[in-house]
Amino acid sequence: MPMKPINDTLPIQESLSSYFVRLARKHSCSPMTLLRNEVLAWTKIKYSREASSRFTSNYIRTMNGVSFYAKELAEALNNLTGQSELDRCSFLPLTEVLDPRGNGLLHHRPHWCSECFRDWRASGNEPYFPLIWMAAPVNFCKTHQCTLSDTCPHCGQAQPFLPKHSHLDHCSHCGKWLSTSTITYLKDIDGFSLYQYNSIEEMIVNGWRCSSLLNSSSFINSIKVVAGELYNGSIYEMERELGFPKGTIANWSKSNVSPSLPNLLSFSYSLGVSPLEFITLLDNQHIHPNIVMDHRKQASKRKGISVDEFSLVKSVLDSVISSGISEKSMQSIARDLGYTVTLLRYWFKEECQAISRFYREYKNSCRIKNEQKDIDVVKDIFKRLTDKKTKITNRILQNELSFHGVILSRPHVLAAVEEERKKRLLF
Repeated sequence: MPMKPINDTLPIQESLSSYFVRLARKHSCSPMTLLRNEVLAWTKIKYSREASSRFTSNYIRTMNGVSFYAKELAEALNNLTGQSELDRCSFLPLTEVLDPRGNGLLHHRPHWCSECFRDWRASGNEPYFPLIWMAAPVNFCKTHQCTLSDTCPHCGQAQPFLPKHSHLDHCSHCGKWLSTSTITYLKDIDGFSLYQYNSIEEMIVNGWRCSSLLNSSSFINSIKVVAGELYNGSIYEMERELGFPKGTIANWSKSNVSPSLPNLLSFSYSLGVSPLEFITLLDNQHIHPNIVMDHRKQASKRKGISVDEFSLVKSVLDSVISSGISEKSMQSIARDLGYTVTLLRYWFKEECQAISRFYREYKNSCRIKNEQKDIDVVKDIFKRLTDKKTKITNRILQNELSFHGVILSRPHVLAAVEEERKKRLLF
């Protein structure tokens, strides 16, 4: 019988890296020996002994995520062990709805609960690393209400994802037991941290069960449904109300951009649902946006503006627009009025856009005039030196241009010089 992952249908399902280490112990070899001698031959992973340090420290941890390494190693282990569902030991079922780079998905080093290790040893159960401990947003054990450890209590070293030996609850460096008596218990867990834990549990347990709906099309459709029903069809309004930077959710509504796990959790929490509930949304009846988003850094409240101030500012902006030109930028106008440009763009969006357009046109016309002045200087220099029958060397030309404050390396100056040289070659 092939070795099965521990608790493969429970929220504390075993991670792929943990399964790999236990598989090595079953075959009486170290995890790296199993990887190099057996598993890598079944993958497209390029590995060399010279790059082994980077591979084990940077890349191998992603076998629990949604990366190329996770896919290749899960598939190889499925083939070698005669199984077909080891991808569930990673976050691979969520590949199509999470950032493919895995930003914010996984811890950079293993985390564990000392109480869990102690309980498993006491009850005769084999210690292992659940997948939920690998998730970067998870820093506590819900069962024991304590923080997770990430260094050996004896030597203080962080643990690799593939240790030197195959005993998961013992330090890869000093060999001592990783469980510690110095445990930080949590008096209470804030609502968002508990929400993150429960949501990731749900993804682990049920993600593969609704895999047909876990794709970018379902995610994009849910965004559009909620925006249409709750925000008048405006994704920009949705971003503003939920406190997301402009363009964040709009980018997610494009098929080639997916959110990181932390952003997905913040987004779904703001809507009052779990990520799976949002992605598999069939209607919007259970969407109730959270008014207070204590999990996110609150955006500073915009300064209010009275009716009189509104009228005064609008008259100033309208006068600039009526002139059809603006020699000042919006930043400069906002500074003169005593407001921030962000506030003006919030209350006077169309006016600010028009003034910004006029300012760009003004700057562009100034650029064209200045370029023409430089070109006229070049023509004058060539005419004057030619009349004197002076040989126009690069040094002489550079000195003449510098005297008039013209820089030779600018494209329009170089083009003018080239044009004048061609004219004189014709005569």
